[in-house]
Amino acid sequence: MAGPVLVGSIDGQPHLHDVVRRGAQLAVLLETDLIVGLCDLDSFDTRVSTSEEELLLTSNSLPKGRVHIARGASDDVVSWIASLIGKYHPAWICASKDCLGAEHLLQLSAVKRLIENCCEPIWLVSKAAERRPIVLAAIDPAQEHNKPVRLDLSILEHAAQLADLLQAQLHVLHAAFAFDVSRSILEEMQERRRGIVEELVQTYEVPADRVHVPIGLAGMQIERLAEEMRPEAVVMGAVKRGALRQITMGSTAREVVEKLPCDLVAIRSGG
Repeated sequence: MAGPVLVGSIDGQPHLHDVVRRGAQLAVLLETDLIVGLCDLDSFDTRVSTSEEELLLTSNSLPKGRVHIARGASDDVVSWIASLIGKYHPAWICASKDCLGAEHLLQLSAVKRLIENCCEPIWLVSKAAERRPIVLAAIDPAQEHNKPVRLDLSILEHAAQLADLLQAQLHVLHAAFAFDVSRSILEEMQERRRGIVEELVQTYEVPADRVHVPIGLAGMQIERLAEEMRPEAVVMGAVKRGALRQITMGSTAREVVEKLPCDLVAIRSGG
């Protein structure tokens, strides 16, 4: 059996049940257990404690014996989630994209720290909204942003897994761009990149009309396509390795994390 799926959340936060429901879906797919970690955050004065019965009802796609609830208290929800990762060794983590911080100003900082400090794939769940059965994988096979080759393969693997889980179409995006070159050179680059991407996705049987290679900056193109498609989730690499081999949240992920109208699945290479 794979490691469990860990839901890390502030107790009583908005749309907690959306996050638990996503975690339960993933646990069913992986045939594993669901750990629901609820942090009693002292600075979150508006919290309402969530009952075990509510959580079991939300995750009723799993047998009762495979849902485990872990409660704790901390002033730092990300550190608390990290302690649960060390204890349970999850295969996946689910958290809220919108409310990891008790205040709006803390949200991006908390998401950034979670991504930078967790090797596991992280499913950042947004508030429920109208979506279509599409999973969009954003890759960079040209290595324009210093990502390792294996990261693109991991993005595609996880995106295909989620598309299967959600009974959704898999679409793949790569934005072709270079500074200080003519339009004709950009168009030639676009054609070469399309060939690279189409070859890369053959294993996943993605038809040509679901491969998108627009000209433009990655962040802007991810945001544009997500607005047009309204997918269930965007799956993308979310880290870069600095000069001192320090892992930091990538600029593209930082640019889109708050703007996407859908869930964001953050993947990082283990190396």
